[in-house]
Amino acid sequence: MDRDILRIKEDEAGNLKKLAKMYSTMEPASAARILRELDDTIVVKILTLVKEPETALILESLSRMGEAET
Repeated sequence: MDRDILRIKEDEAGNLKKLAKMYSTMEPASAARILRELDDTIVVKILTLVKEPETALILESLSRMGEAET
């Protein structure tokens, strides 16, 4: 995995934190439906800021959508 994928720039950190908080308060299936439409790099950055229990539920929901989303 390219190290740049996980590198969060200072100017985007605030936005990513807001998004992470928003997605972590949503129903996991709803968050998964939105996240599957985003670029993988952005999804990885957002999920690194979400707490592990919420991330697990979102990833579980993604896995139920099919192999491509997983």
